[in-house]
Amino acid sequence: MKTTQNSNSSSPTPTQPAPTPGGSPKRKSFLLIGGIAVIATSLLASGGYLLYKHLRNNELQILLEQIESAKQEGKFDQCISQAQSFPKDDPKLYESVKVLLGECQHSQAVQLLIKAKELANSGRFKDAITEASQITISSDASLHVQAKELIDEWSNRILLLAEEQYQSGNLDTALDWVKAVPENNPAYQKAQKLLETFQMDWQANEEHYRAAQDALNQGQWNKALTEANKVTTKYWKQKIKPIRDRANDEQHLSAAWSALNNEQWDRALNEASKTTTDFSKQQVKLIRDRANDGKHLSAARTALNNGQWDRALNEASKVTTDFSKRQAKSIRDRANDGKHLSAARIALNNGQLDKAIQEINQVTTDSGKLKAEEIKQEIIAIIGLAAFLEALASQ
Repeated sequence: MKTTQNSNSSSPTPTQPAPTPGGSPKRKSFLLIGGIAVIATSLLASGGYLLYKHLRNNELQILLEQIESAKQEGKFDQCISQAQSFPKDDPKLYESVKVLLGECQHSQAVQLLIKAKELANSGRFKDAITEASQITISSDASLHVQAKELIDEWSNRILLLAEEQYQSGNLDTALDWVKAVPENNPAYQKAQKLLETFQMDWQANEEHYRAAQDALNQGQWNKALTEANKVTTKYWKQKIKPIRDRANDEQHLSAAWSALNNEQWDRALNEASKTTTDFSKQQVKLIRDRANDGKHLSAARTALNNGQWDRALNEASKVTTDFSKRQAKSIRDRANDGKHLSAARIALNNGQLDKAIQEINQVTTDSGKLKAEEIKQEIIAIIGLAAFLEALASQ
């Protein structure tokens, strides 16, 4: 039996052509173009990087040359600033820059130290410390140590200068000097103590000065001297000296006048001699004149009481003040009367009656006239009243 082929069965598939090795021509074209593009891009990228690196190296080389130039020209601040900001792109260039940085820092430290020493030598210690303080341990360790030692030395010198300024009355200058001592300096604590001491002492001295002046104005000599003796510095002692001298003079003048009133002539002269001010000169002269006159008047009275008429007249003639001249006149009158009375008595005893009458006739004082009357009566007793009157009229 023949088998009947099913009409619905698949027809034989036509044979497909075998694939061409490497793909179709179109695909090859695409791959070729893409490859070229990749290669071109890689070449461009590589070339761009090389160009960038070349330009960057040129830029860094220029910066390096600028740093070198700044160093050579002594522009150390510029050298240090540029070196510290130099990029680390190129290790070799960066190492060169580090060397230049160290050299510039050292040269700058040397320069600062030289300038600081020059300033210190001219007495500008504050400025010297400012300069030397810029030398850091990172810039130059050795010079930093040297600078620190000098700063310590100058700081102590500053405190001495501050004390001198304070003693001279320049408070603001003294405070400025003290404030110039750096905080990290061993003398800083001492400086702070001085700062406080200067301000407190100055205020206290001002108060003592005002109190002394007020006491002087009120005639309180002891209080004025007490306050004046409390000031502590050379400046305030000099400032208050006129007050102290005036108060001292017033005390001596008061003692001199008291001695004068008690006829203590030498003590009065001694107290007056202790005064020192021009203000007191007028009173001192008056006290001296009065005391000297007192001595002469006292000597004159003693001579008068002892019948030393010429000495009494001589001492009385030495007085100079109007106050004493009135007393001197009384002594002179009494001395002259004493001389006349003495001469009259001698003449009477010698029988020289006319001379006796002449002498008693020159007596002027009341006390002298009483004694002259006694001699007169003795003469009358000898020659009678009529003869006496006649003799008196003839003179």
